[in-house]
Amino acid sequence: MILARFHRMQPDMQPPPYEGRIPVILVMGNDDGGLQANYHGTTVLTQMLRGMWPGLHAAMEEARMWKVVPIRPNCQEDVDAAFAAYDSGAYKIAGFFHEIVMMNYGGRLLTPEFLTHAHQRCQASDAVTVVDEIQSCMWAPQLFMFREYGLTPSCVAIGKGFPGGEYPASRILFSPALDVMPQFGALVTNGQEELAALAYLVTMEWAQANAASTAALGQRFETALRAVAADFPDVITAVDGWRHMTTMRFADLNRATAFTRALNARGLDISAQTYKADCPPVVLTKLPLTADAAMIDFVVHAMREGLEKNKCE
Repeated sequence: MILARFHRMQPDMQPPPYEGRIPVILVMGNDDGGLQANYHGTTVLTQMLRGMWPGLHAAMEEARMWKVVPIRPNCQEDVDAAFAAYDSGAYKIAGFFHEIVMMNYGGRLLTPEFLTHAHQRCQASDAVTVVDEIQSCMWAPQLFMFREYGLTPSCVAIGKGFPGGEYPASRILFSPALDVMPQFGALVTNGQEELAALAYLVTMEWAQANAASTAALGQRFETALRAVAADFPDVITAVDGWRHMTTMRFADLNRATAFTRALNARGLDISAQTYKADCPPVVLTKLPLTADAAMIDFVVHAMREGLEKNKCE
């Protein structure tokens, strides 16, 4: 839908508003300005947004078919520099893709100030904003985390967490202004997924009825993990993320993996993000929305025991 603002989907369609200009996609990058922190989807085009298919990506940029520009986390200067360089002449900022909790990059939390600034720049320039809430969505009391920030994105991606684990219900929601696809192109041939739709209704009803409790419990978990980190400063160097999705950055990879092994032995499914060379060793958490105070206290106690064991070895 973003590219449809630059190219015609069918020969008989009216010229799109930015026909003839080069679309520039802004994505969240890592601290060094690389693409590897980004994650959105599994198609070839979206894979290129996170640095895959480098030869094809380079060929497309060389042919001036598009350009992908990474933005470092919480760096407003990068946003302003991108608009200054690529929102005039042959180029046009086409869209901005981002998570709010960067679960593909150490659970980094993007700040309200940064995202408000970026969205304002996009709105002023008629650029599409795409919020990836595959990880967050239902874990926010208002069903979408972007509402906690007061944002109004053009598109939002919601994942299997929203409909209680029903994969067929993963969706991309978008504003009517972007609905330019011809009817035939939007047809569904695999049924209407009634069970997934029912799962949506059930989980939405439960989440809204319990929003105050789950928000307080999520904050209880984050506060407890920050206290744990303060007690083990030589092991945990930082805490990031948000509520149920709080993450801990470890001083080194060996300590992170030893910690997760200790928790795995207790029956807790937790892992360290070790597959990115440019990402610090981070232990990711994402408690189920149904976790009560007793479960949270059990998990935090197990973490303390794991860290004590880690310190003694």
